Amino acid sequence: MPNQEKSILLNQPIKVGSKTLAQAHGDTRFAVAVAAYAQQLKGGQYNGSMGWDQIIQLAQQSSKPDPYQMREEFIELAKIAKSLSVNKD
Repeated sequence: MPNQEKSILLNQPIKVGSKTLAQAHGDTRFAVAVAAYAQQLKGGQYNGSMGWDQIIQLAQQSSKPDPYQMREEFIELAKIAKSLSVNKD
């Protein structure tokens, strides 16, 4: 907490039986798509086998009604980025 003299160590174990990406909440899957998009813009070094098609598909599958249409705009940006990319996978 701000202005305190001592810190408190918090530990949270990660369970072995974690959910797969397909089982994760839609918001989590969309966040993964956004993070993978950012990484893909930098060359995709850490994206493994996830390329533009998988990023777009994941974003589309996890999209939900959005009053500001930001999710739909993100999907369109990803499609544009794919079309401009050297590696179109």
